[in-house]
Amino acid sequence: MGLAILLAAAVVAVAPVEQGQGITGYPAGYFASLQPTTALDMVSRLPGFTFDSGANVRGFGGAAGNVVIDGERPATKSDTLDDILKRIPADAVLRIDLIRGGAPGVDMQGKTILANVIRRKDRNGQLKIAASATRQYEGERSGFFSLDGERRFGQTTVEGSLAALRFIDSGFGGGTWRRRDGSGALIIDGREHDQGYEPMYTTNDAIETPVLGGKLKLNVSLIRDGYSGTQNDRLLSGPGGEATAFAQKSLKGETGLRYERAFGPKWSVETYLLQQLSHYDEDDAFTGSPQVSALTGDDLSNDFQIHRRNAESIARVTIKNQPSSKLSLRVGGEFAYNWLRVRQSFVENGALVPLPAARVRVAETRGEGFADATWNATPRLTAEAGVRVEESRITSSGDVVSERSLFYPKPRLQLTWAFQNGDQIRFRAEREVSQLNFDDFTAQAANLNTGTVHTGNPTLNPYRQWVLEAALEHKFWGKGDLSLTASRFWRQDATDRAPVFTPSGVFDEPSNIGSATGEEIKAELTLPTDRFALKNGLFSGSVTARHTRVTDPTTGVGRPLSDDPDLVWEGHFNQPFPTLRSDWGVDIQGGQTRDFYRFNELDHQAVQAYSVLFWNYKPSKGLTVTVQWLNFLGQHVVNDRLVYTNLRGSSPIAFDEIRDTLSPRLIKIRVVKIFS
Repeated sequence: MGLAILLAAAVVAVAPVEQGQGITGYPAGYFASLQPTTALDMVSRLPGFTFDSGANVRGFGGAAGNVVIDGERPATKSDTLDDILKRIPADAVLRIDLIRGGAPGVDMQGKTILANVIRRKDRNGQLKIAASATRQYEGERSGFFSLDGERRFGQTTVEGSLAALRFIDSGFGGGTWRRRDGSGALIIDGREHDQGYEPMYTTNDAIETPVLGGKLKLNVSLIRDGYSGTQNDRLLSGPGGEATAFAQKSLKGETGLRYERAFGPKWSVETYLLQQLSHYDEDDAFTGSPQVSALTGDDLSNDFQIHRRNAESIARVTIKNQPSSKLSLRVGGEFAYNWLRVRQSFVENGALVPLPAARVRVAETRGEGFADATWNATPRLTAEAGVRVEESRITSSGDVVSERSLFYPKPRLQLTWAFQNGDQIRFRAEREVSQLNFDDFTAQAANLNTGTVHTGNPTLNPYRQWVLEAALEHKFWGKGDLSLTASRFWRQDATDRAPVFTPSGVFDEPSNIGSATGEEIKAELTLPTDRFALKNGLFSGSVTARHTRVTDPTTGVGRPLSDDPDLVWEGHFNQPFPTLRSDWGVDIQGGQTRDFYRFNELDHQAVQAYSVLFWNYKPSKGLTVTVQWLNFLGQHVVNDRLVYTNLRGSSPIAFDEIRDTLSPRLIKIRVVKIFS
């Protein structure tokens, strides 16, 4: 009898707990058999959940990921959500609540599924030291070292992180380089060898303490980033070749503040303030030999430079009211001011080439008001409805002088029906407005050997689209989960590429090219493998099929949107061996094909699957040794450039250039030690 009680208690300690409509709590014991090291490991193993670290966009509301920590969103944008979760040891997590479809009192931040990582309160501090070394088969080496700490002094918590990293660009490698003319005759038969490195130095520090009856958290981040790479091509038939060198460096500083205070049991106010400053410099230089130029007509030398400075200031206030256990209300607003100043130059064969929008200053003043409500209408039905209203003013000066004001309402409705067994049906209808990318306002180097530069367009408008989405989620076998999601969108002012005619030539630029439509079907599966003779194993994966349609601005013919793969998939498997203090697994990011439509060329990229085989060993408490074999299947990347003599579709083919490279295989060893 006593043994039965103990076994029942153990099951309760690890079993998911329904904590209310739409909320399932997963205690730390639920993940114990999978031997996680960090909170990110635990989040990635939640049934029916796909981690989203957030978007790199201006503003605070639109950049949110789908994980909060202790019910709160981090008061930072520079310190990524996955890095924050990596710094939280698994034994510091009490439980993770999975909120599906919304629940009263929970800010879903526009997500249909949200994870809340709840930390233990009985830990006074910790210190984590991590180091890794990576070796490429060809002998190149890289690595990183990081130091993370947290300490509590009463109700005050201090956090700090330092990291120094040097990454090998796994997308580069060696392979073939071939170019044929319009008749198919071979012009170039050569070899290509690429390599690249990214050094990075970061510090992220925070303090959280009670202030004036509420809770204040201050974050400070500083990131120094860079990139150095080379692309070397040589002829097989004799002397001659081409070389391109890439050099980039950036510095970003950020200060973020979050203050939250409750006013009684039903009201609370949350305030975010954030300031970012950054600068970025890039120099891409190309040198070609006379032998290659005689065969192809490529330039002998080109140099493209860009110097960019930008800043972002954000203030956001949210007032929350929960009049009952079944209803919660939120109203608030966000104000943001952004500016970008850029200088660019392009020198072709020693002569300066004028570029459209080469010297531009862009400023955006944007305000957004929002109101939403979450209502448990019945024990099975949850409704979430809201509206955001965005108004902005964008000005540009310098080479392009313009000023315009934009106003967009963004209504949203989501309905969730929950069955007794945990299954759900979700429906969403929403009007979405994209975030303008300031990088589209300025020129970008494309193919320096042919003197191709993509110009900027400071007069872009964000696209708007109506989205209808329906999802069905089914739970099975304890940890099993299967979800199917279908959606369709109707888009206005789709952003793609279009020709721009200037006195110095025809260039390719981002542009609003009209209306577009699209459909998407996504399947996600979490599958425990005990029934397949793989004890304690867990497989998770997803596959997304999409189809888009837009009218090509160059040819007038329908085609898909640029840079929009029609099939995306990934798979992950992990199996622990507790008696050996080990676990192993494999991660595969599926291959993709992408097409890029320019005014005078069609670029096709085919990337094979990227694979990682790993083994974790935990010889003692707080110590983890990980060995990874990166790209063990061998990833080929094929870039096919079909270039026309003039406008695509109405002029003959000038040449077809195909580059087929094999990304390097890497061995990585990581050691993590946590002192509690």
